[in-house]
This record gives sequence, structure tokens and C-alpha cells, in this order.
Amino acid sequence: MKKSTREKFINRLKDLIKEGQSLIEQEKYEPDIGGHYHKSVRDELTSWQVRVKNAIRLIFKKNSEHYTYLMSNTPEDLSDSRDVRRILGLLKGCLKDLEDGFIEGIEFIISD
Repeated sequence: MKKSTREKFINRLKDLIKEGQSLIEQEKYEPDIGGHYHKSVRDELTSWQVRVKNAIRLIFKKNSEHYTYLMSNTPEDLSDSRDVRRILGLLKGCLKDLEDGFIEGIEFIISD
């Protein structure tokens, strides 16, 4: 993979991780309800989730373990920080794989 492309992908994942961590901090806790997001934050959650899906699909492709995990282990509608934390764990794993060069796609092998 070209260095500039790799750096672009790495920076994108770092930005998504940082944004996800910010979303976790916006969760409110109420004794009767537990943790939840105020409806004003839901647009941000949806936007972040769509951008995460897009980044994972573009970087690792639909048949990757990364994308498969994302699609099968996260709900369509993020409701609490457990969902966000699960995606953050995936993003951190994706970042590590990308930084360490553990990508199977032939397009990455050819362009290295």
C-alpha cells in the first residue's frame, strides 16, 4: 500500500476512535434508566456509526473479519456506551492491524 494511502487510513481510524471516545463521555446515567444517550446526541451516534462502517468497508473490504464482526456484533441503533465501546475495540484492532501491516487484500500486497 502506498505510504500516503496507509497514512490516510490510519489517520481516519484515529479520528473515528477519538470521536467515539468523545461520544462515550456524552452518555448520561440515571439510576432508574441506566446509561443512555440524550436524543440530541443520537444524530452524532448515527453519523459516527455510518462513517465507521464506511471506513471499515473501504479499508478492509466486506469479506474481512473486521467488517463481518462490525456487522454482526453491533446494533443498527446505538443506545448506550456498551455499543460504542464494542465498536471502539474493533477500531483499535483495525488500527493495530493496519499499522502492523496485517492486511490480506491483494490490492495492499500489490501496491506495497
